[in-house]
Amino acid sequence: MKMIDKYIHDVTSRLSPAVQDDVALELKSSIGDMLPPDYTEEDVKEVLAEFGDPIKLASQYREHPSYSFGQQVYDFCSSSLKVTGFIFIYDSCNSCYGSYDSYYRRRRPFHISYGHKW
Repeated sequence: MKMIDKYIHDVTSRLSPAVQDDVALELKSSIGDMLPPDYTEEDVKEVLAEFGDPIKLASQYREHPSYSFGQQVYDFCSSSLKVTGFIFIYDSCNSCYGSYDSYYRRRRPFHISYGHKW
């Protein structure tokens, strides 16, 4: 059952929230109809293999398909932008702290002791 729920989640997570519940119910009933009454994990794997890749299945349920480039490219670009944005923000914060810290290090008085205690 976990494998079925994971597959359904993989499909519905790529859809708009308005249709996720309907698609999840439809997939669950379709998968349930294809499984025998006392199914095993191997039966589940076979049925899910017949349904195919969750990304391709989700693209069939999309209301507005992407015509400028494929959905795989869009998914990859959106993931890459999220990761790049996180790295940019982290690096910006890190460099701001580094410049702040180095500014105040230079401003500290520099004392050289020649053996005298002043």
